[in-house]
Amino acid sequence: MGEKLLIVGGCVAAKEAAMAARKINSECEITILSEEKYYPYYRPMLSECITGDVNEKRFYLASKEDYEKNNINLKLGEKAIEFSPDERTIKTDKGSIYSYDKLLIATGSKNFIPLPDAMDIPGVFSIKTYNDSKDAKAWVSSLKATSDLYSNLPTNDNTDVDDSNPVEASLHPSSHVIIVGGGLLGLEAAWELKSSGLDVTIIELAPRILPAQLDDESSSFFSNIITSKGVNIILNKSIKEVLNDNNINSIILNDGTSLDCDMLLFSVGIRPNIDLVKDSEIEIEHGILVNNKMETSLKNVYAAGDVTKIKDCPQGIWRPALEQGKVAGTNMAGGDITYNNPPIPIFLNSFGTQIYSIGELKSANEIDSIKSIDTHKGVYKKLYFNNDILVGGILIGDIKSSTKLSKGLENKISKEEALSLI
Repeated sequence: MGEKLLIVGGCVAAKEAAMAARKINSECEITILSEEKYYPYYRPMLSECITGDVNEKRFYLASKEDYEKNNINLKLGEKAIEFSPDERTIKTDKGSIYSYDKLLIATGSKNFIPLPDAMDIPGVFSIKTYNDSKDAKAWVSSLKATSDLYSNLPTNDNTDVDDSNPVEASLHPSSHVIIVGGGLLGLEAAWELKSSGLDVTIIELAPRILPAQLDDESSSFFSNIITSKGVNIILNKSIKEVLNDNNINSIILNDGTSLDCDMLLFSVGIRPNIDLVKDSEIEIEHGILVNNKMETSLKNVYAAGDVTKIKDCPQGIWRPALEQGKVAGTNMAGGDITYNNPPIPIFLNSFGTQIYSIGELKSANEIDSIKSIDTHKGVYKKLYFNNDILVGGILIGDIKSSTKLSKGLENKISKEEALSLI
């Protein structure tokens, strides 16, 4: 029997690491230890799961047969709670102890909740796991059912509502959902909920939506598309208080404004899930520090995905986690490859349009740019240059040139060469 490779976490980095390790080494023993009871799945689909049924072929990253064929052991529904690097062991909440020769920490991230106590109020959610989306879906179904009940009542009808149902007892006819956070996940959830027939408001602390992916002008352009679909946007505001009477019924903003609310969804960023290793000697700085081989400061211990901190690499994005998992798994099994931290494109398909954003946009307002805007068609294209070299771009409504844009960044094409992308 070869070396024992232990992977802690059930995210895409964990799955990719296991598969990559097996390709390199047919003799090693590979185990994935995951707190969730589900096989690793496609987390970007969780917003869809709030209102729709799961397509398992799309949702799960690999089948049970795929893991069995590659001789990968999955220990599901078991949380790692104790890390002992000197003994090279991981202890779980079930009392099991797993030994390893090489360890990968792929514990992902957890959602940041600005008002943690609010999570105990029925009707308040934050979507990070499949179970989170299932709970939110059940609440949405109750909202819709109760709204239908009220809308079908004759005028002045005194028909009793089932007061034993906490949703029915508190709900007014027009169910209103508030999303706190105007980033990618918040917007995806907003569109799913709006498409299901609910009233939706997005609250964003920043002066624009998608503050990390769009500049002022493109964000304003996209905001107009969102509001044209009947979704409200409130900028430069934060939530101060959540009010409830058994269930959530309203929120108070930092300026004192009160908003009716039947469902509240927090989507305001993530924090690396470092609980397992925070008391160890492993180097941490807003995440586990790794080199380009995904090695941590501890020998034979690797990390990949949202739990890591890599300079200029965004956390919480699917593609980097996937690639980092491949690198970690390959190197754990005896290979020798590096993660090169390429520009990561951001894709959004919501509100009847598509967005593709890539490259250097943080100082976009100060960089030379060219643009093409067709408000009637809902098309916005903008390219950014530094010393006449393409460094970034935003496409809204028409993203057919996205592949060429990515290759143009990779090849550092000139402004003249990039004109065909507009």
